[in-house]
Amino acid sequence: MGEGCADMAMGQDPQTAECGVSEVDDDGVGRQKWADAEIHGREALAYADTLYDLARYLTRNRTDAEDPVQETYTRAITAARQFTPGTNLKAWLFRILRNTFFSQYRHEWHNP
Repeated sequence: MGEGCADMAMGQDPQTAECGVSEVDDDGVGRQKWADAEIHGREALAYADTLYDLARYLTRNRTDAEDPVQETYTRAITAARQFTPGTNLKAWLFRILRNTFFSQYRHEWHNP
């Protein structure tokens, strides 16, 4: 997804931004995709404190916990098309956070 997804959060018209929908169909399918993306974005933000708590537990440091949470949301936006609506969004975000943390940990371990 491109910068349009961030623009949507800033109030830009979904018809002019790009977020995996190139144009709005006559039957409103494009509009529905935008509505779903906005709903999932709001739901994902509701888990920010819980994700931060897990990151703080994994990193054992308040300051270091912020980076994996930010990276989690970045990766979630990038992989939003892979999320299946109706499944557990919280579990999906937690898995992304966990994988992000272990990727960073392995990278730091091999490159001190």
